[in-house]
Amino acid sequence: MKKDLTAIEGIANISVTYDDSQYTFTEITLSATEKQEAKGKSSELMIARVMTYFQVTDKNDPPKKQNKFDPPLIFEIKYSANDWKDALKNKKDKRFKRPRVAYLARKENNTKWVKKWVEFKKNEVTKITYPNPNGDPNGYLEITVKELPDPLIGGC
Repeated sequence: MKKDLTAIEGIANISVTYDDSQYTFTEITLSATEKQEAKGKSSELMIARVMTYFQVTDKNDPPKKQNKFDPPLIFEIKYSANDWKDALKNKKDKRFKRPRVAYLARKENNTKWVKKWVEFKKNEVTKITYPNPNGDPNGYLEITVKELPDPLIGGC
């Protein structure tokens, strides 16, 4: 199933494809304070925007949180030419040729964020399409996830 997610902060669109016969995918809202706390966590990249926060559970009764996915979750992030321009302006590490995206998890008791954002690995970024002024003005980033704690996703 492909589900469009509600972007938390300024990104054109984010969607996830998952096996809805195995999982329930639930978006979670964040308070302004939680967003600011999350954006202030340590990271090797600048977290310019918070994209989505969610939880995946199995279909059992009662449902249990899942963090390993077979088949994997596939996220598609659609970003504008302006988002890309801003990302290029803000990036510290010039060797990256794509938007950078990371996740931040909650600690086990689910009350505090862990200390540091974790960037999605190169092999998890499975497709990149850049904005094209002569075609589609948007860019696309596909991330394939086989294992992940209940995360907040952010970056660019």
